Amino acid sequence: MTYPHSDTDIWGLPDPETQAAFYDSVPTKRLVAFVLDMIAIVILSALIVPLTAFTGIFFFPFIVTVVSYAYRVVTLANGSATLGMRLMGIEFRTAKGEMFDLKYALMHTTLFTIWGVIFIAQVASVVMMLTTARKQGAVGPVAWNRGDQQALALLGPAPPTSRAPTSRAKTRNPVARCHPAHRATLRFGHAVAQVTRI
Repeated sequence: MTYPHSDTDIWGLPDPETQAAFYDSVPTKRLVAFVLDMIAIVILSALIVPLTAFTGIFFFPFIVTVVSYAYRVVTLANGSATLGMRLMGIEFRTAKGEMFDLKYALMHTTLFTIWGVIFIAQVASVVMMLTTARKQGAVGPVAWNRGDQQALALLGPAPPTSRAPTSRAKTRNPVARCHPAHRATLRFGHAVAQVTRI
């Protein structure tokens, strides 16, 4: 599928046509990450049952839902990816290309939990992940490959711009100096550098 124009300036995200490596195999990785996360959530929930004098067995689905909500909020707010997503090498970004903070983590997890109850919404979300340019589900954020050196190499020089230089262009911040089309990718590169230091 081809896209007639670059919409990177609108989205603040890598273009799906010219920087497709950011989105390669993301739906499959999200599925595997979801299964890994659910395994972790069920194990955590099972560890809570003895603390309820084993009465939690009778409302185990409720415990799983609460643990799932807390797990997703905490992991997304601290790294923009759940543990399963980190194992699969993907992470969420907002439409502006920014990592999730607590507000976005709460909003995404709330919508994800509501969507999980509505079967047709889940089907629509999966269809969107398989057919949209950035492999987005119905909830909204973009998941992309984290630390993909091939994707980082696709950047190339910044496109020419006709904007007059501003005082921000003189700052030492490389994100502020670059073309808007590359800001999200520079933030991504900075995040990769932070992760590889650990």
